[in-house]
Order: sequence, then C-alpha cells, then structure tokens
Amino acid sequence: MEIVSKYKLVLKNEVPVYREPMEKLFKDYNVYVFGYGSLLSSSGWTRRGMKNPPGPKDLIECTIKGFERGPFGVFGHLAYYGIIRNARKHCNGVLAPIKNLRDWANLMFSEHIAGLTDHVNYRVIDVTDEVCCISDAHKLEKPFRIHAVCNRPSNSHKMIDCLPAPWYYGYVWDGILSERSDSFAQEFLKTGGFKDQLEAAKHLEKEAGNDD
Repeated sequence: MEIVSKYKLVLKNEVPVYREPMEKLFKDYNVYVFGYGSLLSSSGWTRRGMKNPPGPKDLIECTIKGFERGPFGVFGHLAYYGIIRNARKHCNGVLAPIKNLRDWANLMFSEHIAGLTDHVNYRVIDVTDEVCCISDAHKLEKPFRIHAVCNRPSNSHKMIDCLPAPWYYGYVWDGILSERSDSFAQEFLKTGGFKDQLEAAKHLEKEAGNDD
C-alpha cells in the first residue's frame, strides 16, 4: 500500500493510511466499515476487488450520531452520498466486517480515499464511538474498530455546483428496498436519503438557492 504525495490528515479521527499501522490494526482488532449509501445492500460491495465481500446476512443495521448524510461526495462535477460532521444530526446505515487488509485497501481504493489515490473523494475516519443502536441480535466481535468514509465540511458548498450522479440514487434506493427493513427505509429518507436522481436534484437546487 503506497501513500500519495502531500497526504495530510485534516479531519477529526482521520485514519492514517500507512501500511505499518494498518497491518497492526488488523492484527489487534476486528475491523468493520460503516456504509450509508451504495454500501447499504450487498450488491454495493461487489466489483470492488474484495476477495470476501460481505453478503446480505453480514450487514448489520445501526445508527451513527453526529453526522449528516447528503450528496456531499463530490467527484468531478457529480455528487454522490457522503457524510459530514454535524453535532445536531444522525443517520442510519450498516456495518460490515472486513476480513483482511487487502480487502479493506481495495474497498477504499474504489472509494477514492485520501492516502490511496490522487483523485480524492473521501477520507477515512474512525467512528467507533459514534455508532449506536446496533440490534441485540448482532454482537460485534471485540475488540473492534469501525471506519467510515467522510467528506470535508466544505463539500456542503461544493455540491451545489454539481449534478446528482446518474442512476446512482435510484440504485441505492432499490438496494434498500430489497434488503433493508421498512423502518430502515423510512429512516433513510428522513436522514438525508433520496428515492431517485430527481429528488437529489431538487435538493441540490434548493441548497443552491439557500446559498445565494
């Protein structure tokens, strides 16, 4: 695993993506990743170069506090789901166990994270202390750490100059309907989720108007 040039940690609890500490992390802890967009259903974990992608039964519904979900994942001129810190907000999502460092690295490379690619879209942060509301039926294997990909706060302004990524929002919603509970789906819509590209576009248009 190589680090791109000029890589700096800029977010609270950002994970340093260097080989030695990451190898130690996987040696000492069971690692989970929090998914809140395309990773909300098992189909979103495929085609990411993972040898052991999680299946439907591996995904654990939960909530993350202190974060806002929205079209903050700015890549080029397109907006995808992302999260930014907001003490007044929360959103639901899923946890998935990551079996080894290679699977973790391939997943994060597909997300264009800082530390693995020049074309940065997200940064990895440790959200172990922010995840809650995990079902009693699911016990995380201790000791554990939980990672999520997060955006810089400035993306809440950058997104208004973007278009919603084609097909993406409908694809995420279809995955939720196929694998998540009805209560999860409703909470998703209440916490920054959209049913389709049109809803996302209306949100971006509204935010652009509020920024005037």
